[in-house]
Amino acid sequence: MHFTLHSAAAERPAAVQTHSRASLTGILSARAGYQRYLCVLMLLGIGLRLVMLDRFRFHQDEALYSYWALRFLHDDPQFLEQWIDKPPLFIWLLAYWFQVFGASEASARLLNIGISILTIPIVATIAKRAWSPAAGLVAATVFALNPFAISYSPTAFTDPVLVLAGVCSLFAAQSSRPFLLELALPRR
Repeated sequence: MHFTLHSAAAERPAAVQTHSRASLTGILSARAGYQRYLCVLMLLGIGLRLVMLDRFRFHQDEALYSYWALRFLHDDPQFLEQWIDKPPLFIWLLAYWFQVFGASEASARLLNIGISILTIPIVATIAKRAWSPAAGLVAATVFALNPFAISYSPTAFTDPVLVLAGVCSLFAAQSSRPFLLELALPRR
């Protein structure tokens, strides 16, 4: 007996092979549509958050975090004299933000608006990897239009940074790259 191996692609009609090329074009245009939707969503998120920038008075906690950031820059860079009861990441970010953009209520709040907007595509990526591109867009839309995310981002509270840190941790876990392990153990 004589057996011959044939390629499945060679046996397909030419029309089917042309159709697979057309679907590649569809995938590329769908990818561009996905990215366009995400950009529009981020612009909408910026607009919704900027409207709230001066809606509320500066809360005493916002003033305290701003004071700590200024004190870090000028007097106590290691927090030896002033004990802070929050994780220092936000205070450090706010201090360097003040150094670049100046210290003001609006400046303190703009940092968290940027952090909240940065969270939108990361949420989309997590859901896209876990389920589908449509799920990524739905998750990003839900986060971008979430009333809590909108109302807390134009503040100088620590919440938006903690949300971003949690989302980045989820992304790292989903990517099979535990963040602390990556920092602690060199790759071979």
